[in-house]
Amino acid sequence: MIDYIKSKLSISTKEKLKRSKLLLFLYHQFRPLLNHNLNNPYDYWINHFEPNLFHPLTSDKSINFSIVLTVYNPPINYLKQCIASVRNQRYTNWQLIIVDDCSSKKEVKKFLKSIKTDEQTILIQNKTNFHISEATNIGIKASTGDYIFFLDHDDLLSPHALNEIAIT
Repeated sequence: MIDYIKSKLSISTKEKLKRSKLLLFLYHQFRPLLNHNLNNPYDYWINHFEPNLFHPLTSDKSINFSIVLTVYNPPINYLKQCIASVRNQRYTNWQLIIVDDCSSKKEVKKFLKSIKTDEQTILIQNKTNFHISEATNIGIKASTGDYIFFLDHDDLLSPHALNEIAIT
């Protein structure tokens, strides 16, 4: 990106920049930062601007959220990221209900068995494929939260998502 900007500058502007030792010094000091941020503006936004948009963490944890995640042979990398995005919530009063709708892939079964389950993460494994609507209903019946959310295996929650909802 910087090379692109430099290519658009006139020769006289480039010469003026070269003569300005302070600008040259600053340019070399901040170039790695600029290159990183300009090459990946989304990461820069997430890390530098997004946290300032959200409310502080609420101390009121009275609202419990149930998050129903139905899966059937999902790509493991997406499923791992989805589950991690729930577990990384700043607001901690939630339960994740994963309903496996009788996945047939060995790697999916193996991964699901490896998930640490507790009162906050519940795994329901259907013996028959009921399809998404019945699998979702099974997850709803197992939920105990005040509010129920639905996620697909390829969805990600911002770490601030549940806190923002709890505040409003």
